[in-house]
Amino acid sequence: VLAERCALKFIDLRENRISTMGMKAIADALGRSERIHKVFVHPGGKIEAFGASETFGMSSLDEKDAAFSVSSICVVDARDNAPPKSSAVANSSRKQKRLLHALQEKANNK
Repeated sequence: VLAERCALKFIDLRENRISTMGMKAIADALGRSERIHKVFVHPGGKIEAFGASETFGMSSLDEKDAAFSVSSICVVDARDNAPPKSSAVANSSRKQKRLLHALQEKANNK
């Protein structure tokens, strides 16, 4: 989902009638990225993907010390999504699949 050079940091998907399963699919897709170490779904639907980045400092012996910091890599705001009505479930599922596919294509093309 998030290619190594992708600059995608925030996705606003509020008020799109994304179901709980749709939010799970988004979280699972984020979790498959090599850059992501942990995906957290906040109550209400905010999805946050965390990863580690390497930082370097200088020790007293002038040797490079590698350290890692954990930071938020990508946030998907899927709050304010009422579950789709039963007659709209099939359409919603197709739309969610198209959206995920479009996000993956965009990330791969960066």
